[in-house]
Amino acid sequence: MEKAIYGMAMPFNDFYAESDLENNTYSVERTNREGVFFDSKVGITLRHDYTQVIGTTEDGLQVQTAEGGVFFKLIPNSPFGQSIYKKVKRAALRHCSISFRKILSEQNAAEEMVCSEIFRSEGYTDEVSVHDLKEIIVHEICLTNGPANELTFCTTNMEDSRLNGLRWDNIQPIPKALIRPSERPRFDREQWLAKETEALSKDIAEFKRDVQKFKGLGGRK
Repeated sequence: MEKAIYGMAMPFNDFYAESDLENNTYSVERTNREGVFFDSKVGITLRHDYTQVIGTTEDGLQVQTAEGGVFFKLIPNSPFGQSIYKKVKRAALRHCSISFRKILSEQNAAEEMVCSEIFRSEGYTDEVSVHDLKEIIVHEICLTNGPANELTFCTTNMEDSRLNGLRWDNIQPIPKALIRPSERPRFDREQWLAKETEALSKDIAEFKRDVQKFKGLGGRK
């Protein structure tokens, strides 16, 4: 039996909310299927850590949109991927998250009024803004237990009822009609930046150790 991780990284017709306690504001972003596209390369990481890449659409990952949300299938092709597979199988990892660029969003005044009324009825005075995401470009998915949306999930059970109606055979890693290519895939750039940051942190730590060693010697020449 094929070992694979399946999941939903973003539910549609739902919302993502963020509060700003300093400015007493509450912003809501609504998602929909028609507005979701993908970069020419999408990667999957552990907890949005680009130094812990589990796979990409060039190596074992498939993504697609369906009525319920953004779904994926990953066939782990490395020891790290196999260890992640085991964690998902025993439910040590249960949720997902997603990274994307906002290309176009539109303010939804009607929903703002509804949300504001709900807030006022609960005694909150926050200013509420609601935007519909009309076009986003997804470049990364992650497995996590701290998701932005609790409706996300991951599983190793291909018979999971939440995957009903999905097929993965004979389809491209990314549906061609949904690709919005960039000059350089955002995932590659983020991965490069993470590796450079990690290398710099190691250099700084080594420098500090050398300084402490020098001080331990009394600074003698």
